[in-house]
Amino acid sequence: MGQPTREMGKKAGMGTKTVAKTQTYVEYIFPGSLFCETWKRPVKGRDPLLVLPKLPVNAFAFRFFERVEAKHGNKLLRGERENDSGTFFVDAEVMTLEDVNAKMPEAGTLIRNMEGNMWEVIVKTRMGNFQPFEKGDCILRRDGKVLAAAKNLKGLERK
Repeated sequence: MGQPTREMGKKAGMGTKTVAKTQTYVEYIFPGSLFCETWKRPVKGRDPLLVLPKLPVNAFAFRFFERVEAKHGNKLLRGERENDSGTFFVDAEVMTLEDVNAKMPEAGTLIRNMEGNMWEVIVKTRMGNFQPFEKGDCILRRDGKVLAAAKNLKGLERK
């Protein structure tokens, strides 16, 4: 799966040539009523600076992934997603459990979720919802400046 292009078919005596390649996708993340909604589209690479200008208005974050796709005749076959990036939150705020307790003491459900799931930090998105802030995630401004990165759950790096 590590090769960008593969040819199969004729060599195997099937008569139809199959060409496979690895395609990179961006997955935009939107608030949902119970779970987040997503929308995916193919992109040429994993550069957040190329994705930010095309960020849909209601998306609060995005991430990248890849999948192997094979064209066989007039059919496109897609493999499982792989190589998921961390989540890039846009114009969000990092909050620790202490921050939530101090700024939002009435948010008992959020506080219990953080304690019960052992989330040391969360993100308050630009849409007002809350998401876990996990290793590999980062917060970007619309101009691409990194505001915070979750290098590991104990070592939050704030810029």
